[in-house]
Amino acid sequence: MGLLDDAQHTATRPEPWQRAPASAPGAPGAPPPCVLVADAQLLFADALALALGRAPALRLDPHLPTTGLEALRVIGAARPDIALVDYALPGMHGPALAASLGVHAPATKVVHLAWFCGPADVERSLAAGAAGFLCKRLRVGAVVDAIVRVHAGQRPVLTGRSATLPHTSPPRPGASRSSATEQLATLTPRQAQTLHLVATGLTASEISDQLGITEGTVRSHIHHLLARLGARTQHEAVDLAREAGMAP
Repeated sequence: MGLLDDAQHTATRPEPWQRAPASAPGAPGAPPPCVLVADAQLLFADALALALGRAPALRLDPHLPTTGLEALRVIGAARPDIALVDYALPGMHGPALAASLGVHAPATKVVHLAWFCGPADVERSLAAGAAGFLCKRLRVGAVVDAIVRVHAGQRPVLTGRSATLPHTSPPRPGASRSSATEQLATLTPRQAQTLHLVATGLTASEISDQLGITEGTVRSHIHHLLARLGARTQHEAVDLAREAGMAP
């Protein structure tokens, strides 16, 4: 039984994770951690949020972003304590999004979700700053437990092949991280959005129409993002975005 099944199953009888905890995690009297779900599949995100909303140990943010750029914007504004983020969000996924959120929403802890993952995916995720990595085939109770662990400072990894591999220490200084991911994390959300649209082949005029801004503003965004990335041309910037998984 997976997360979607749990959402329906828990409506009939309470599970242990649905009972009020003896004390909330964190400082005495502190409110439960606020959690936001971002997933490319809205039905999955809605079902997971519904199930997590039954856990007294958590508070749910109502936003359900479905793309990487939307997640960057929404999480940057809402600043939840923990964001459960689909590893394969379109537009800006996996390590690139985790690194960007580390700059624009540093107080939010990112936990990646994935149907399938290998050791390399988990390693890249944690190296980019993610606070945990969870398989989507887990029961909701295991996800709630992982969220509580993350809020307490642990870094749980539950992939379905092993029960749990807690990483309680922060990444080692100098731990490997894609230089492209590091550079892209310095972009503002609007600059990242502009670069993604450039990578899809849109002209400055078409980007202007899509974003509802002037063509001059688009060109200004492009100029500044090139400077931040140290790129001489738009092609170089797009290559960096593709290397980090931010562009198609």
